[in-house]
Amino acid sequence: MNVLKLDINKKENLNNSLSLLLTRFSHKPSPEIGQAEKATAHLSLFQDNNYYEIMLSEHEIAGTPKNEDGISNIERYDSLIWKEYFIQLKNISYDKSIEIAISKKKTIKMKKS
Repeated sequence: MNVLKLDINKKENLNNSLSLLLTRFSHKPSPEIGQAEKATAHLSLFQDNNYYEIMLSEHEIAGTPKNEDGISNIERYDSLIWKEYFIQLKNISYDKSIEIAISKKKTIKMKKS
């Protein structure tokens, strides 16, 4: 799995057919301390002259430090399968950049008998 840092508004070419662009951030704040909130990264993906949009979020508890909120990394950071790729958010530096892990899904080939 490759870990890739994406800076806002800077297009990154992953390979000859896939490019990623971190376009913006949004935040859904909690109405009160102790409630869930999330920060979301909005990405544009370009593949084979097509354009796609995806979102990955970081989940937190308002007013509680990350190391004390009881949220595991699997629950904290979104992941998704998009086409042949598995994409997992690793870190958000809000309004600046994100880090994602990205890899191609493994395909299993059946042997003919």
